[in-house]
Amino acid sequence: LTRAIDIEQSIDLILERILTTAFRLLSAERGIIELFDCTGLARTSAQTRAGPVDDLTLSQTVIQEAIRDRRGLIVANAQTHTVFSRAESICADGVRSVMCVPMLYDDTTLGVIQVDSLHATHAFDERDLVLFSVIASRAAVIIKDVATRAAVVEAKNAELIRHKWVVDRLPVAIVTITSDGTVTAMNAAGRDALAAMSVPEGKAVSSLAGRSIESLRNLTPDTPTPLASPRGPTYMAHSTGQSEGETILWLEPTASQTTTRPI
Repeated sequence: LTRAIDIEQSIDLILERILTTAFRLLSAERGIIELFDCTGLARTSAQTRAGPVDDLTLSQTVIQEAIRDRRGLIVANAQTHTVFSRAESICADGVRSVMCVPMLYDDTTLGVIQVDSLHATHAFDERDLVLFSVIASRAAVIIKDVATRAAVVEAKNAELIRHKWVVDRLPVAIVTITSDGTVTAMNAAGRDALAAMSVPEGKAVSSLAGRSIESLRNLTPDTPTPLASPRGPTYMAHSTGQSEGETILWLEPTASQTTTRPI
């Protein structure tokens, strides 16, 4: 199980694999895993031996004790236990045996795993508790890793959206030229400039306003080049260098009184 979930990137599949394994290893009839908000991936996964279900609930009395003591616990006979027999979910469902294990990562409890039996008392023993505590510990490390990477991806996507918003509103035209001569506008001003120069966007061309694409690709930041536009102003092409094989140019109308450089 730990080898399988170690390479898994889907939190839902990780939780599903854990519960499926629980039914193979334990005398459990139902299982539920809850991830808390601290993971950034808060969710609940519940199954019976027949498959996934939506109407299982954790015993808050049981999980509060597991979280407080930061260790797993077994309730051998929930119906006669002095504390847990009064728990609402245990009474309502007729639960006989319960085992609950916290998913710990450093000083944080990422979630809990609870399995139970509706028909058998003493369904779980100390060996089951040790085994499932190890599984929960390993799963917590993997879930934390997946959550961290998901947060990084989300932050990068948010940053890209902000950058795109800024670039699209720059007054200076920005275009890219690939190695095969494909010209692409990176913002609204760039699209206007290509339209003024009658350059088809997203298609390979050999020249741009009378200048060969190869000469524009070889521009340096210190050698701006004028580009005549038949349907608009003359642009001064400035190179900002190359990124991932693309040449990036910013085109400034020569009629501008000030020089505006892209952020």
